[in-house]
Amino acid sequence: MKNNHILWLGLILSVLLKGFFLSLDGNADMLQYRMWGDAVLDKGLADAYRGIYFPLQWQLFAICSWLARNFNFLYWTLPFKAMNLVFDIGCFWVLVLLLKRHKLNPLYALLYCLHPWFIVNFSQGFVDSQSMFFVLLPLLILRENGNTFKRYFAAGIPLACAFLMKPQIMLIIAAIGFYLVWAWYKTRCWRQFAIIIPVIVLYAAYMIYFSFSVREYTAAQNITIPGFLLLPFTYVVIGMIFPCLTASMSNMWYPIAYCLKQPGAPVYSVNYPGVTLIVSMLTVCAIIVFSVYLARKYQNALTSEALFFIVTFVSLLVPFFMTSAHCNHPFVATVALIVMLAKHHRNKVFSYAFHSMLILLFCATFARYGWGPSLPQNILPHNGFVSNMIAILIAIIFPVLFYCFVKIALSRQGGAGGGMNPLEARESVETSPPAE
Repeated sequence: MKNNHILWLGLILSVLLKGFFLSLDGNADMLQYRMWGDAVLDKGLADAYRGIYFPLQWQLFAICSWLARNFNFLYWTLPFKAMNLVFDIGCFWVLVLLLKRHKLNPLYALLYCLHPWFIVNFSQGFVDSQSMFFVLLPLLILRENGNTFKRYFAAGIPLACAFLMKPQIMLIIAAIGFYLVWAWYKTRCWRQFAIIIPVIVLYAAYMIYFSFSVREYTAAQNITIPGFLLLPFTYVVIGMIFPCLTASMSNMWYPIAYCLKQPGAPVYSVNYPGVTLIVSMLTVCAIIVFSVYLARKYQNALTSEALFFIVTFVSLLVPFFMTSAHCNHPFVATVALIVMLAKHHRNKVFSYAFHSMLILLFCATFARYGWGPSLPQNILPHNGFVSNMIAILIAIIFPVLFYCFVKIALSRQGGAGGGMNPLEARESVETSPPAE
């Protein structure tokens, strides 16, 4: 009961803190969200949609734009940030439930509510909490044993929603696919593929909608594609929209881009397509190798814990290793790692690395944006000495954090929570009924 009171007090304090930012402008992305939402209202999704974010996210922007238009809010940002706040609260309670299920201290969820890294992301209006909510739900739906066809299918529904929202989810779905293919190769069990069925169905539904609603689409460089290819096209070209070594993420590429850029030019002006291609290939290879080793650990059963490690590995690797990363991209990984921190808080190296990373990510984001344009910002010079020192520190600490995570994920005794052992996982695949 005492913990529940503290959780409610923390949540109320978080809502009050974030409520202060509801009426304040975030970064320039928020204006883009408003433009996309307005375009959907004025033209319809078929004529408005042009990618970058995916159709379901555009529709959520349209809901916010509709609220801003029809209720005459004094500040147009209010419905957009209020939507984020609703999903923030949802993420918080899913984290609490996950921690309680694994008999871990639920107070660790307060990190998500009150840590400056998550608050500065909210103040800027980033919408990562929306897709994060749908990524967390499958971890709650799946169990460590006895997962049936219906349970896998139910877990796939929120995954499908996340896949139709933000590009960062694409590689998570790909990693799940690699895991399932390897598991099928070893067990010839199809049941686990039920988690992918909602993803395919929802994606196909949007493809059919665009096929009947858009005759043809003219992309950049006067490339004309038929309407039924509009949705796949926006997924394929997502990596080509803003090619650079780093956009605003203080990762390993930031100090390199800073040294290579022209005097007075921003770091995101540096682009080497060959490097991007090589890094992308290495990232995919790393995801495949990790998925195979993880499947071997869990005896080819896709459990809640195995899915947790897939999500965390991809969301941790991509922003810190891949090019073109933005400062908000580590959001998914840092939320997921809260669960691991609760389990492995006695691992001092992992614990210190994680807390240091959160602080440095906050400093890097705050150095770039402040709390928002309506408040004092750029307290730390973005392209100056301090920002580059932050980037270098992140580049040093990340390998430590990543090593600790992989070591825990692939160890026989490691885990995000109090899951079953690998033998039980295998038995759950082999003995549970084929479908319900």
